[in-house]
Amino acid sequence: MPELESLLRHYGYAFLLVGSLVEGETTVALAGLAAHQGYMNIIAVIAVTTVGATLGDQFWFHLGRYRGKAFLERRPKWKPAIERFEVLFARWDVLFILGFRFLYGMRLAGAVAMGTSTVSTLKFTVFNVLGALIWASLIGYGGYLLGNAMEKLLGDIISYEQWIFPSLLVLGGGVWIWRTIRRRRAAKT
Repeated sequence: MPELESLLRHYGYAFLLVGSLVEGETTVALAGLAAHQGYMNIIAVIAVTTVGATLGDQFWFHLGRYRGKAFLERRPKWKPAIERFEVLFARWDVLFILGFRFLYGMRLAGAVAMGTSTVSTLKFTVFNVLGALIWASLIGYGGYLLGNAMEKLLGDIISYEQWIFPSLLVLGGGVWIWRTIRRRRAAKT
């Protein structure tokens, strides 16, 4: 599939950077799958993802640091996530910085809330980079291993590429839409 290969080689890392700035598990997993197929380099996928995730989280942290409580008060939908954050962060600050991106719905709100806390910028930055590297490695290699498993199951997956990548993208988008709808319904009650 020459069009897909060309798109991934020219724009894949830029798309990955943008996708990893926010909650972008699907983007990272697809990049891992593309790396398995030889369209991207898995080390570069992990590096770009780590940079994107770190920059995104640093932005939200600093927004919380400088806009603080006023920013959070204008987002009442984030209140349940912030309340969960405060309980978790009070008990396990370092572990929470390392792993908040793994908790659905906590990535943006958690980073903002940590910005409003007393955690130092240096401490947050160091553990945020480490956490982003762990996240990027797990999700990126997960996509890579998915490609390996699909190859074992289907044989040469190159002949299936024209529907594998779009199907996984639609599936990831569907999960994101479902989660968003579920979160909005929960916020209304």
